[in-house]
Amino acid sequence: MKAITPILRRMPFLFPATALPAALVISVVSLFVETSPQSLSSEVQANVVADAPPPPPERPERLYFPITQSVTASLPGGTERVKITLGVAVSKKDGISLLATLSDKMEMVQAGLAQAVMKAAETLPSDATADELRGLLPEVLRSDLNDRLVGLGLPPAVIEVLITEWAVAR
Repeated sequence: MKAITPILRRMPFLFPATALPAALVISVVSLFVETSPQSLSSEVQANVVADAPPPPPERPERLYFPITQSVTASLPGGTERVKITLGVAVSKKDGISLLATLSDKMEMVQAGLAQAVMKAAETLPSDATADELRGLLPEVLRSDLNDRLVGLGLPPAVIEVLITEWAVAR
C-alpha cells in the first residue's frame, strides 16, 4: 500500500480553507457595488430638489393629561344626552408649570365644558347626529379651554383636546 504524502493529506482541508474567504470577499464586493450611490446629472438633481415637498411643520413636544371629571350635557331637542371624558395635550414648554398652577383651579377650567358642548350642539342643524357633534367638539373645546386659561392670566397652552370616552344616551 502506498503512503499518502503530506500534501495530499492536507488537500481536503485546503479547498474549504481558500473557498470560504474567497466567497466572503466576492459577497462584500458585490454588496458594495449594488449599494454604491449613482451620481445624477445636475439637471436631474435640480428637478428632484424643486419637486420635493416642503418639510412638515415642527410639532411641539406635548404632554398629555386627562381631565378627570366627565362632561355630561343634554343636547338640544332633549332626546339625547352625551357623557364625554376628555384628555388634553399641552405644549411641554408650558405644560409642567401650567399643571402646577392649575392644581387648585382645575374646577374653574372644567366648569364651563358642558356649556361649551351645548353651544356647539346648537350650531349644528336640528337633524344632526351625535357623531357630527363629536367631530366638532375637539376644536370647540380646545378654544374654550384656552379662553378660560387666558381669563385666569395663563398662556393658551392647550394644543389639542382628545375625546377618550364617548357615550350617548337616548
